[in-house]
Amino acid sequence: MKVSLWAEIRRLYEVEGLSQAAITRRLHCHHRTVRKALGMVSPPTPTRETSENVLDPYHAQIDTLVGKYPELSAVRVLEEITRGEKGYRGSVYPVRRYLRKIRPTRGRVYQEVIYEPGEAMQVDWGDCGRLTIGQTPRRVSVFVAVLCYSRMCYIEFSLAQRKGDFYRALVHALEFFQGSPRKVIFDNLKAAVLSGAGRYACLHPEFLALCGHFCLEPIACAARDPESKGIVEDGVRYVKHSALAGRSEELVTWEDYRRLAPQWRDEVANVRLHATTGERPLDRFQKERDRLRPLPPLPFDTDEVVPVVVSPLARVRYDANRYSVPPALVRKPVTLRANATEVWIVDELGYLPIDKRGADLLFQVVAARYESGSIVISTNQAFRDWGTIFDVNNTLATAMIDRLMHHGEAIVIRGDSYRMKDKPTEQP
Repeated sequence: MKVSLWAEIRRLYEVEGLSQAAITRRLHCHHRTVRKALGMVSPPTPTRETSENVLDPYHAQIDTLVGKYPELSAVRVLEEITRGEKGYRGSVYPVRRYLRKIRPTRGRVYQEVIYEPGEAMQVDWGDCGRLTIGQTPRRVSVFVAVLCYSRMCYIEFSLAQRKGDFYRALVHALEFFQGSPRKVIFDNLKAAVLSGAGRYACLHPEFLALCGHFCLEPIACAARDPESKGIVEDGVRYVKHSALAGRSEELVTWEDYRRLAPQWRDEVANVRLHATTGERPLDRFQKERDRLRPLPPLPFDTDEVVPVVVSPLARVRYDANRYSVPPALVRKPVTLRANATEVWIVDELGYLPIDKRGADLLFQVVAARYESGSIVISTNQAFRDWGTIFDVNNTLATAMIDRLMHHGEAIVIRGDSYRMKDKPTEQP
């Protein structure tokens, strides 16, 4: 008997005062059912006695099968116990219920991790589909960083997931939080992990340099274990479902994505009532702000430095674009340095003398980049000889070297000329 039928019979009898015969006619049920319901003090309990009792004689056979083949499915168990004239003739459902009783619980057991303010930040990439820029289809990705205590998040859309993009987005996140936590948790990112995973991960030296600059302890997750950074995994899903879902007509250009990121971050993500903490991330961040480590006074260099060879068409290819260079550099190796907005290629400073106007223009470039951007210069001239390069006095050369070396690094390359490697060997 269903609980709903038992409750209705009691209501008709006790409240409306109907007789048992009247209740039988109204509900179109048997008079014995009405009498049985009125005789019950408590609601009926659903049971499967009939189907379960049919399976009872086969429990020993099922136990033997499961003991020998622990992964045997309910359908296969059913096939085995239905063999012969005295085989089981019921459905598969009682078999499934019995297997759930005798088999150990499957699945991973999780332990909730409670983070202290300023303890950790989780970071990850998410794929956001494709966007056509000009005539080139590009893959759009989103970088998500979440402070584990406050759930304060930072997002940044990117057209690539290269090493430089990851480092740049990570630095932008720390600048947005105005401080760095003690730990950064990440998965098997190529920009961070060269080989291995988890505690056996071999980390990229440039990523270690970034962590050392901001005093971060790198924590690599185990392979194929997204649950170990579930906070940022939820953050990536939240970006896709809240920021991107239903906006295909709004996100037409790359600028649309760039405008959406700070708007959605500040007006939606960080001011919502978080389901786990029960607080707004922005309010909870006020308790965490003072526990973050202040950022170093000197910025971390996130520019990507790539050695390339100029093509016969006097072009250098980078990030699906081609950049023109002077024809004199055709087939020559140069060093390319790029950030999110600029690409710089400087080769063989001092190969030819530079007049006063050229020296003034070059100095303006170096001065404009000083403490605001990166620049790479290759030259065969030592610093002491730079005064002879420019058709001016040594004051300008000294000022230029001072700005270049204040936060820069000089790399001396020794060895055979790169151009000599293709020289044909003379036959005796």
